[in-house]
Amino acid sequence: MRPPKPFPTGSVEQLQRLLKQVKRVADQRRIQAVLMRALDASPPERIAVVTGLSVATVRILHSRFLREGLASLQDRPGRGGRRYGLLTEKQVAGLLA
Repeated sequence: MRPPKPFPTGSVEQLQRLLKQVKRVADQRRIQAVLMRALDASPPERIAVVTGLSVATVRILHSRFLREGLASLQDRPGRGGRRYGLLTEKQVAGLLA
């Protein structure tokens, strides 16, 4: 097993500031997962138990943060959207009006 990479200088303070600003629980969990690792190098298994995330998600969050910085903690577009719609947008708007 390779040794964990060190977090950039000042990232703990930035993460703590960001944690105070966010409103959604999902955002708080992501930030907490990275912050716990930055503060005391907690293992991903322990962080997963505390935050309620999966171990794989915790590892992904850590590696993304080390590659991309704070931008990695922003929401990413999901796979949602209209698929196989039986009505057109215009028909839906007419139905809802």
